[in-house]
Amino acid sequence: MRSFEKNEKKALIEWYEQHSEMNTDITFRGSEDHYASFIEQFKAILPNYRDRLSELICSSLATIEVPVELKLYVASHCPHCPGVIRTLIPVAVECKNIHLKIIDGAIHTEEAAQDKIMSVPCLILDNNFRWTGAVNLEEVVEMILNRDLSALGTSSLKMILEEGKAGWIARQMLDYHNIFPGFIALINHETWSVRLGAMVVLEEVAEEDPDLAVTIAPSLLKSFSKADIPTQGDILYALGVTGDLSVKEQIIALIEQISHPEVLEAAHEAIEAIEARFEATLTPHQGSS
Repeated sequence: MRSFEKNEKKALIEWYEQHSEMNTDITFRGSEDHYASFIEQFKAILPNYRDRLSELICSSLATIEVPVELKLYVASHCPHCPGVIRTLIPVAVECKNIHLKIIDGAIHTEEAAQDKIMSVPCLILDNNFRWTGAVNLEEVVEMILNRDLSALGTSSLKMILEEGKAGWIARQMLDYHNIFPGFIALINHETWSVRLGAMVVLEEVAEEDPDLAVTIAPSLLKSFSKADIPTQGDILYALGVTGDLSVKEQIIALIEQISHPEVLEAAHEAIEAIEARFEATLTPHQGSS
């Protein structure tokens, strides 16, 4: 890798910041020198990036409506990584719904270990599918187009929530008749706005398909004791929205472990919500005689 003088690195970084509005979802995490090298590649590719894409790929990318997370692990000493970066940059620039994260796994070792990275370059789609070594762009795009939406990872679902598409997530889970595994972590997310969006999803699912909504209860109950105080309150709210009478009994059992007054209040409100919903199902409909 060529070395950069400090002022040259600064100029390249500033250039990227000025031009990254074309796609602000291409990020790079690595050393300053490696980052500057990446920006130099980006700068060289950007003016004629579409020359690197076939008409078929461009037309396929135009149909992508669901956010896509592509995570590419690289290393500064890897001779093959720059080529994969050059392959993926045009795709991410062309399609606003593709979020490309490039990570130097030699520096961010803990994250690389979590993703079970054994060698680089390694491309991961939605924390599910992966390619090691050279990347066939047509194959990656085809996989994106044909992916199982129920397998969307937590980060992809979080991006969808942050775009204000809670209703879309609810509809997909209703259509698949499945609470997506990646969704559950959103109820326990450290960011309150993410938890709020997830609860909006659950409210919609519970209103249309109570039997599906209640299936999230065991996972929420399991995570309760490890959650912080605000998250415990949100878990209890979610249980109140989705729970049935058996969940009510489990919340009653939890009360013995709760000392914080706000969490205790949330537990009682969840119980009341479940009871009110159950009583509503027993109320006979008034009809004309």
